[in-house]
This record gives sequence, structure tokens and C-alpha cells, in this order.
Amino acid sequence: LLSTRATSSTAPPLLMGLLVAIAGVLVVSSNRRSPINVSLALFCGALCLWLLGSFMVGSAPTAEEAHQWSRAVYAGLVFVPAIFFHFCMRLVGHSTATPRIRTLYGISTVFLALVPSSLLITTPHRYSWGYYGQAGLLHPLFLVYFFTATCSGLFHLFQAYRINQQYGTDESARIRRQTS
Repeated sequence: LLSTRATSSTAPPLLMGLLVAIAGVLVVSSNRRSPINVSLALFCGALCLWLLGSFMVGSAPTAEEAHQWSRAVYAGLVFVPAIFFHFCMRLVGHSTATPRIRTLYGISTVFLALVPSSLLITTPHRYSWGYYGQAGLLHPLFLVYFFTATCSGLFHLFQAYRINQQYGTDESARIRRQTS
């Protein structure tokens, strides 16, 4: 399967997907009880599904197969923003049962329900290097969600870093407890 599908154009997502999968397994196996490790492993799993699915879409021999793999790609991709934000919140020590996290998982679930329709992705287009899924009517809304949730997670990481740099670890832990 790999020898017929892996080309210079399709191999990068395959290799990255395998590396991300290995990283996720290594992280969770180092401490299965750590909520941070588990959330990072879940993030790696969603990224792995996205990357390996992208390899399968790009290397599909038919448009029908590429379309099926496009749907699999989005089954993982729609949860990347919520899982990333959740991981960031765990990493900076905030409570994980916040309404914002539940809302993000709810939004991801709504987008997951849209995957079988043509509202999120439509039939893939064939390029010289392989197939690639086409954006549906609601895809721009998904992109806004993706970038907003991801940037929000990064903002919380940066904010925790600045507090730690300014006040030190003891004071930053106290501030985190107060803001959680």
C-alpha cells in the first residue's frame, strides 16, 4: 500500500503523522495518570488522524476514495481546536471543567455532525500531485472557530509564561489558583 501511494508529494503528511503518533504514545506511556500527558496524547491522536488522512486523500486513486478519506480527516480535524485549548488549560494549571472547554467540545461536535454533508467539505479536486478536499459553504466558519480557539489557547500559554517570568513560580501558582 505504501509503495504505491507514497510519493514525494504525499509522503510528508505520512511521515509527520507517524512521528506525531509515536510522540503521543511516548508521552502517555511515560505517565498515564497525568492529565497533561493524556490531553497531549489526545491532541497528538487528532493531529495523527488529520495527517494520515491527508496522506490517504492525496494518494487516493479515485475521487470517491479521496472523498471518504476527506471525511475521516475532518473527523479528527474538527476536534483539534478544542483538544488544543483543553491541553493549554491543563498545562497552565486552570480547571479543565470550564464552560468554555465544554462549549468548544460542543462546537467541535456540531462540526463533526456536518462532516457527512457537503456543508463543510465537498468532493475533492484532483491536482497534479493528488486529490485535495474542497471547502464547503460553512468551511470559513470552521476556520474562524479553528483559529479563534487555537489563538485563545496560545494566549493563555503566553499569559502564564509572562506571569511566571514576572512573579516567579510560587506567585504564579497563587495567581492561577485565584483565576481558576
